[in-house]
Amino acid sequence: MMLTSTLQVLSMTLKGVTGKGFSRAIRNWRNLEEISFFTPKDEHYTHVMQEIGINCRKLDTLSIVCYPSWYPNLFHLNEYNSQVIASNVRNLGKLAFSNCYVHKFGLLTILSKCRRLKVLELTRCWRALEEANVTKRTRALDKKPISYKSGHLSVTLKKSEGSRGEWLVDTLAGVHNIMYVIEHLWTEAGDAV
Repeated sequence: MMLTSTLQVLSMTLKGVTGKGFSRAIRNWRNLEEISFFTPKDEHYTHVMQEIGINCRKLDTLSIVCYPSWYPNLFHLNEYNSQVIASNVRNLGKLAFSNCYVHKFGLLTILSKCRRLKVLELTRCWRALEEANVTKRTRALDKKPISYKSGHLSVTLKKSEGSRGEWLVDTLAGVHNIMYVIEHLWTEAGDAV
């Protein structure tokens, strides 16, 4: 236990990890500053984020990575999942998502409610064309196939210095408000914004 108490960076898959097992382990990792998860499962996601929020007050960076070969078990950055992040892991400076489905309301929630967030990276993500429905009973996504825009979204957003809600986007000149950024990201090249 003494060796893991100084752990600052953690990279792990949540495959086979139960909420109870994660709760026991995370108590020993209070000094974590960076966590990378590989394809978190819906049934444990909320509990895992709550435990991180309770036990990892120094956490600055959270990455969620999926492998395309794991389709359809890819992570959805939808309104519910982003609210779980914003409610439980408030002090994040950097968030990164790779090979995930990104929903407009999920992105809006992250950019508007994670007040200390300075950098958001989206790498090879798919832009969902509709919002995913979460069932109330199991808090899992509906099993219907999600439709999404063709082509991957890879972009870095940085909060403008001294700004409360304006962002710099590496694919767009200037500083823009959250809604403009989101609309820009869902607009095809050549379309008017």
